Amino acid sequence: MLRLRNKARLVRRARTGAPLLVYPERALELNASAAEIVELLDGTRSLEEVIVELCKRHPDVPPEAIGDGVDRFVTALRCRALLDEVSLRP
Repeated sequence: MLRLRNKARLVRRARTGAPLLVYPERALELNASAAEIVELLDGTRSLEEVIVELCKRHPDVPPEAIGDGVDRFVTALRCRALLDEVSLRP
């Protein structure tokens, strides 16, 4: 299961409502697709489950395009050390 690290959080700009991924001394302005992915990275879903959920929400988009986009974005988050792997085992 994947989730954002404790040091990162999704917020919205006060004036525009634009989504921002904020982490120590930095921020990434996100497009709608990236914000939707981040919202699904809540520690309850695997990467595959995130992709399946997005495919359900966007049936007009080819599943391979969704999978490729999610993989690229998650890789970018991992490179910035913004993701944790979460185990649901006690």
